[in-house]
Amino acid sequence: MRAYVEILPVLQAEESLLAQTRLAVGTGSLKPDAARDILRSWERAAERPGQKKRPAVKATPQTFIGTGIGVQLVTEAKKESGT
Repeated sequence: MRAYVEILPVLQAEESLLAQTRLAVGTGSLKPDAARDILRSWERAAERPGQKKRPAVKATPQTFIGTGIGVQLVTEAKKESGT
């Protein structure tokens, strides 16, 4: 119990500082370089060890159909006629 009582103010202070930083970044109150550095540090903290960024893959109609999303292909002739 004593350890909890000792660490609680430290945790509360850390949370307060983090909230202040989030607010400053979110409102654009920081210089761009400072905001970028903070965002990068958050991104690094969110990465999992060994995690690799996967390249973006362009979705195809088959991708949508495979997940149950309906697809309707529109040709140029339909676009021009407004139907």
